[in-house]
Amino acid sequence: MVDAVPTPYVRQAPGVSPRDMHMALDAELRAVGNTLADLVDLQPQAADRAPLRPRRGMQRLAVDPWDPLGTTGQPYWVWYDGTAWVAMDTDTDTWRPLPAPKRRAMVHRTTNYNVADATYTPIPWTAEIYDEGGWHDNSTNNTRLVVPEGVGKVRVSGNLTFNSSGTVGTLMRMQATKNGATSYGLPRAETIYPARIINGASAILEVSPGDYFELEAYHTEGTSHAVLATEYTWFAIEEVD
Repeated sequence: MVDAVPTPYVRQAPGVSPRDMHMALDAELRAVGNTLADLVDLQPQAADRAPLRPRRGMQRLAVDPWDPLGTTGQPYWVWYDGTAWVAMDTDTDTWRPLPAPKRRAMVHRTTNYNVADATYTPIPWTAEIYDEGGWHDNSTNNTRLVVPEGVGKVRVSGNLTFNSSGTVGTLMRMQATKNGATSYGLPRAETIYPARIINGASAILEVSPGDYFELEAYHTEGTSHAVLATEYTWFAIEEVD
């Protein structure tokens, strides 16, 4: 393991003969150049790629496309601990290591979606506002937000907007499920038409990688009724401590 310490410059011994002066001068300049190169390399600085020879204690401001923490949250400060790049806390004098930024996702629809009468129906999500950590796939099992590796606790939330053409007194409901079932801590909310926008958020939930969450719509219109593709129809999940 090589620490972030510059190569010290040591002046050559005096007494070089005139015949060897050019060789001595070349050696001196090389030594000075090596030390200066080390000092430049070890300065905290922006970098869009990993240093070729990282040393323990090096500090870099990671900028796109370099993403050493795999969070797509550049720019951020990192330091090299001898084996890997670690997040830094720039608000302290000591720059202590920080946990990696929390992962999260928010999805929505680009078209209206028809929901059958009196049937709890998971909403397929066709687009992502953001997906930091790989929670969602727009085409495969796109009703689901799936917990990635390394996540132990999450919070989910959602909002649904039903079609404005409905029957007064119609029940409209939204609920979140985990692995296809309701459970403690998950949101469930309802309204009666003409009110038609519903939202809710969960408690902090313990999870395992591979667990998945869905947001279901339900109504009693008597026929198919649409959930609208608006800014008020979305589903979100976030990693929490």
